[in-house]
Amino acid sequence: MNLSTSGWSHSALQRPGRAGRRRRPRRRPRRRCVQILVVVTRPRSMTLWTLTQSALLAANGIAVLNEHRFLAKRGLTPAAIRDGQCGATSLRGQLIGVINAVSYLRMPLVALNSVVIFVKLVFG
Repeated sequence: MNLSTSGWSHSALQRPGRAGRRRRPRRRPRRRCVQILVVVTRPRSMTLWTLTQSALLAANGIAVLNEHRFLAKRGLTPAAIRDGQCGATSLRGQLIGVINAVSYLRMPLVALNSVVIFVKLVFG
């Protein structure tokens, strides 16, 4: 087989049209700069309003605890005080009393949450 008639050149078996061209170097990918926007705000101080919101948030967290699934496994039900597992004046007994009291405050918590949401929407 004659290489000159088949369309291939003798130098490295390249096509005839590309024999004299140089290969372009591969381009490096561009580095993308990430701009970070820093918002400088004045530090907020602890006010009575933020303290009230914190207490409301903690009460919401206690109110959603399920007595059968979560509290019974840890012995934090009122039955633990009745059975004599802990005293009513001990730290654990006081914690059980707070959890029990907050569970009765679910409807007032809904009203207080609504008030806080409204105030946040109106005043920011």
